[in-house]
Amino acid sequence: MNSINNNIIALNVANTLSSHYGSLSTSVKRLSSGLRVNSTSDDAAGLAIRELMRADVAAASQGMRNAQDAISMIQVADAALAIIDEKLIRMKELAEQAATGTYNSTQRQVIDSEFQAMGQEIDRIARSTDFNGIKLLDGSLNGAHDGSGTNSRGTLKIHFGTGNDSAEDYYYVNIRSATVASLFNISGGTREVLGFEPRVQDQAIPDWGDYEGQSILGLPNGNMLIMANVHMASGWTDPPRNIRFFEYDPEGNLLHEGMVGKQHGAGEMQPMDARVLPNGNVVIAYNNWQRDRVAFAVYDSDWNLISEEEFAPFRTRLAGPEDLAMSVTSGSVLAGGPVENAPAYYPAGHIILSMTDITCTQPVAGGYIDLGAGSAAASTTLGDRHFVVKQNGAALSGYFIDDAGTVSAPIDICNGSGPKITSFGDTAVLVYTGVDQETGQTSSYGRIVDFNGLVGEEIRLNDPDAANDNSVVDIQVMKNEDGSNLSQVLVAWKNSANNGTLMAEAFAVEDGKLVTIGNQDMVFVEGISGNGLGYANLAVLADGTIAANWQRDTSTYDQNAFSVFKVKWGQGTSTLSIDTQQKAQEMLTRVSDAMVVKDGIRASLGALQKRLENTVTNLSIQAENLQVSESRISDTDVALEMMQFVRNQVLTQSAVAMLGQANSYPHMLATLLQG
Repeated sequence: MNSINNNIIALNVANTLSSHYGSLSTSVKRLSSGLRVNSTSDDAAGLAIRELMRADVAAASQGMRNAQDAISMIQVADAALAIIDEKLIRMKELAEQAATGTYNSTQRQVIDSEFQAMGQEIDRIARSTDFNGIKLLDGSLNGAHDGSGTNSRGTLKIHFGTGNDSAEDYYYVNIRSATVASLFNISGGTREVLGFEPRVQDQAIPDWGDYEGQSILGLPNGNMLIMANVHMASGWTDPPRNIRFFEYDPEGNLLHEGMVGKQHGAGEMQPMDARVLPNGNVVIAYNNWQRDRVAFAVYDSDWNLISEEEFAPFRTRLAGPEDLAMSVTSGSVLAGGPVENAPAYYPAGHIILSMTDITCTQPVAGGYIDLGAGSAAASTTLGDRHFVVKQNGAALSGYFIDDAGTVSAPIDICNGSGPKITSFGDTAVLVYTGVDQETGQTSSYGRIVDFNGLVGEEIRLNDPDAANDNSVVDIQVMKNEDGSNLSQVLVAWKNSANNGTLMAEAFAVEDGKLVTIGNQDMVFVEGISGNGLGYANLAVLADGTIAANWQRDTSTYDQNAFSVFKVKWGQGTSTLSIDTQQKAQEMLTRVSDAMVVKDGIRASLGALQKRLENTVTNLSIQAENLQVSESRISDTDVALEMMQFVRNQVLTQSAVAMLGQANSYPHMLATLLQG
């Protein structure tokens, strides 16, 4: 149809031009960007696949960097172990030199002095070697991995895969301690304590009401258990006085919260304490005032209640919210304290100990042991026996109790009050509050008691020139970073200055008495505002850090807090010596054994480094081929796209020319109207 009103030919050509122009625009975009897929309209499925592949390539590339960082870390550790190797070789040479009989005592002392220096240098290297702030050879990278906190603990997890499958995506780097204590299998030794560096400071536990007592325990997994006796506000559905427990990691993160004593009904429950059983479970002992019973609640590592038992041939209400006297041997659990001095409770004013087998389900010795009149007690383990210290009036006396409940004759120790006790090896360390006979000032004192009940010399713990009264708070055996026990204790006492300041000092045993090791009278927790520092307790965690838990206000009892401190260590010492010919001859074998241990660490690191190198190679191939596949989907084939560009360009030019012709068609028809 010939029409001048609608130019149908021009419309058709314009549509064709628009199509060619769109194709030309796409070709220009692909050639300029180098990408075949620039938007979802280009290839929706391809774009989705491409983005997933890009993510995998990026993750694989970062995984390679992670593995390479781990290789660098292992090389640092191996280089340090190579230096330790040199020191051990020199120690073997010195031991061989001292093993002969041609040296006198003075010369042996000179040889032993260098031997000791080599050991101290090994310790320094092991404790100072780090990579990006991560200690490598002090045992910090040994034990179960825990990545729940901001700083992971235990075995290091090296992640390199795109998922989180243990068989495909990560390795664990476990590096045993290379300290002298670990290489030579030494239990004990001492290290100077120069101070404390706050890791968590003055953190409050959840507010459930007024806190009238608390306790704290280091757990095998490196975390801590805080227990608090809570006086609930009216209107709460839980018992008016109950025991809440909280598991925190060393960074102060709350991991679990629970309540003890639900099985035996509502009641007022205090005091309480806890210990770790030989199988790793935790037993919490407490006194249920509602039922006048001492009970044992056993939990597994996930805080599932395994059992909760109580044994009471007569009504027993323990006095006060302080900790129980509690200890665990390989065969039994002992817990108890002074009975409230009231006619309704028998035997009033006596020290009553509840005793159960190691499963905490079967009573021993009828379930209770009566130590007679007393107002306070503390308990620890010496060998395979419990050792209990009882306060009666001003006198402190000790009792050995075996797993059958047999009680030894009392051992007269000294005068004092508020006894606290712990032990390492065959030595118990007892600390207590006493009065200076000359000045009348209250001070902290300590002495040792050995496995045979022999009592050591009394030592005043706090500065004799201190102007304020001091009273013992707690005592704990200290640990190395790898969790091994040191032959020294940390003692805390409360100084009456500044509303109560918690002081601390480390002590070792020398010549049958306590001696300071490190700085003296160190401020541990500053004085608390308000009505002062109340009850306080210490715990040593698995990595050697110290946790302190205390009551903030003695008038309202409404605040309970804790802090965690990293120990600032000084010089360490060990039991290694070649100062006699016999010791030197024995040391030849011990040094050889230590070299075997060290070689085991290096061999493990070497094998792991080889695995990581292979992992890097594999990840490189994986990333390369993923990139090739992604390129096939995403990238422009320049030759093919250039061919399409020329074609679209020619078609566009042709359409433009034809549109010009089509636009002139109505003018041609108009000439017919001119006649």
